[in-house]
Parts: sequence; structure tokens; C-alpha cells
Amino acid sequence: MAQSNHIYNTSEDSRKSLGSIPSRPGSLFSLLSKTKWRDYKIQVERLYYLWEAEGIITSSGDGATTRKIGEEYIDELVRRNMVIAVKEDLRCRWEYCQMHDMMREVCLYKAKEEKFLQFIKVPTSSTSTINAHTPTRSRRLAVHGGGNAFDMLGRKNNQKARSVLGFGLDSNLWKQSGQEFRNLQLLRVLDLSLDDKSDDRGGRIPSSIGKLIHLRYLSLEMDWATHVPSSLRNLKLLIYLRIFSFESVHLPSIIFKEMVELRFLQLPFRIKAKKKLELGNLVNLECLLGFRSEYGSITDFLRLKRLRTLRLYLKGRYTSEVLASSLCELRNLEDLTLIDENNESDGAYDVDFVWSFIHLRLLELKIHMTRLPDHSRFPPHLAHISLHKCKMEEDPLQIV
Repeated sequence: MAQSNHIYNTSEDSRKSLGSIPSRPGSLFSLLSKTKWRDYKIQVERLYYLWEAEGIITSSGDGATTRKIGEEYIDELVRRNMVIAVKEDLRCRWEYCQMHDMMREVCLYKAKEEKFLQFIKVPTSSTSTINAHTPTRSRRLAVHGGGNAFDMLGRKNNQKARSVLGFGLDSNLWKQSGQEFRNLQLLRVLDLSLDDKSDDRGGRIPSSIGKLIHLRYLSLEMDWATHVPSSLRNLKLLIYLRIFSFESVHLPSIIFKEMVELRFLQLPFRIKAKKKLELGNLVNLECLLGFRSEYGSITDFLRLKRLRTLRLYLKGRYTSEVLASSLCELRNLEDLTLIDENNESDGAYDVDFVWSFIHLRLLELKIHMTRLPDHSRFPPHLAHISLHKCKMEEDPLQIV
């Protein structure tokens, strides 16, 4: 009892110290505590979009991005010594954060007390199923362990769940039926991280995922699964979508057409599609990773004017003029990566158009180019340039 009182008193002190941190600070810290393992590193960029999906942060009327608002939150939490955060060396942005031990205990205690969050271990066939049958008291579930996660999540007592985060789930997850998604139709957040120890090939995302029409955050670690269903196009409220697989992924070309709210999109490394992906309607997109020109049209970028981060892989011959005209509307770019996957014999690019991105902070080029421009033309905020196999005729060090 003494220990409980100590924790409770500490939490009251912590709550008072939150001061001017906006928008439901209790929920803010409970989200930070969604993992029960000590020293767990939380990727900060994903945390920003989790907060928005949960309604903890909202886009402001002045056009501030999700990242910008989230960074202000982390800045304040770090300033008050409530979390430990580490910045990336190159991008000078927060990369990951961790809870102080005492603050973590406070968050877990308050999450349990307020029934904000429930931890569930998925049982294997050889373990007890008591935990899985325990009535769910929270609308937010942190799930970990092996066994049939879909079977457990699909139980009637989980029908009111709003958020499911999975850690170290069975690598054969996508070979399970997945029909239980039909019982989780109120979900706003679904993040399923698999234990990738198995190398079993195959599996597919179940089509019933298209029933989760309220989803705003979806992270799919497909492991060795190979198919994404066309029903994904029904998820029109998504702001965050991450698709990862070790295999080539069958990805229907039309699934993004009506995802106009999307802010973050990470595409799988290899895609199988009958037609090029249609991304031109993603007018609110702030971050696009893994875009390969062989799978989509670079002219779609003319409409993606809110992009801050772009990782673009070029396959096929594009003239410097076509490349420049396709990217000319990306005036808000802060982080640009251009990688040429063609043969070096195809000739060099003139990348002078890059220097018109006045907000650019980080530039990574792996592309055959003629030269760097004079340093007087560098964007004023440019802090880092990374050059790989550029085959320039002039030594760039004299300019840099």
C-alpha cells in the first residue's frame, strides 16, 4: 500500500508539472507507456501520427504539419525532463524517445487505474488461456506473444477496442484467417509488429481489413506475406500507412485514390502491380518513402505540394527537364533523397533544380550528375549533403 501511495503522489506531482502541455496530457503519457518493456525505444515520427490518430494533437489552422506540432510536444517533454529523446545526427530531428523509469511506472499505474490501456499476452497452444479470456476493460490494447492473435482479438469483449498495438506477434499471423477483423470495426489505430524469426513464405493481408473504415493509423509488417487486398481502398480516413515486406508485394494500383487525408506513406521495397500506382490525390501527404518511378508516375508530384520528405528511386530514363518539371511544385521539401537505379552509361543528370527548394535541410544524392553548383546557390537552411557514386567531373569538396 505504501508503494501504491508513493506512486500515486508522484503521479499527482507529475501531472502538476505538465503545466501548459496542451490537449489531454494524461492520454499523452499513457500512449508513451504502451510498451511494457524497459529501455524500449519509441520511434518519434510514428509517435506523432499515433497522437494525431488518437485525437491528442490536431492540425492547426496555420498549416502546421503533424511533425511540427509533434516536435513541439517532444521539445516540451524533454525540457521538463519527463522523457529521454535522441536526435538523428543528420536530420537534427528527434529520432526516438524513452521513458524515465519513474515516469514509466507512473504512466503504467495511471493507465491501469483509469482503465486507459490493457496489456494482453496471446497464449500459445501449450500455455494457459486465462489472460486471453479475461474481460477487456480498456479500449486500447497492447498485445504481445505468439499464438493466434486474430482469434484473441476477434472475441466479442474486444468489439469496443479503438487501438491495437502488437509486439512480437507470431510470424505466421498473415496465414491465419483474419476474419476476426469484422469484430473490430471501431478501431482507429492498428500497428502489428511481427517476430520475424520464421522464414515461411506466403500469406496475405485479409480482405476483412477493409471493414475497419474508422482506421486512421495502419502499420503492416507483412514479414513474408505477399498480397495486400483491394479492400484497403475503403480506409479513406487514414493519415498514416506503412507497408513493409521482405517479399514482392501485390499492391492494387487504385487503393490510394481516395485516401486524401494521408500524411505519411511508406511503400514496400518491391511491388507487383498491373498498373502504376495512383498517388496524385494524396494532396495532404507530408512524407513519402520508398517511391519507385517504375511503379508510379513522377508527374503525380505536381499535386503533392505539402511534401516535406521524399525518398525517390529512379528507374527508366528521365531527362533532367522532365525530372525538374515534375518536382517543381515541392516548395516545402526539407528532406530529399534521389537514387538512380539505372546503368551509369545512361548519362548524367543536371540537378540544378534541387537548389530551388529553399527549405531543404538534408540532401542525399546517389545519382550520376555533372557537378554541384556554386555554394552561393545552396538553400539557406541546408545542413547536410550526402553524395554516393555521383561520378562528378569536378571535385565537390572545393564547393562544399
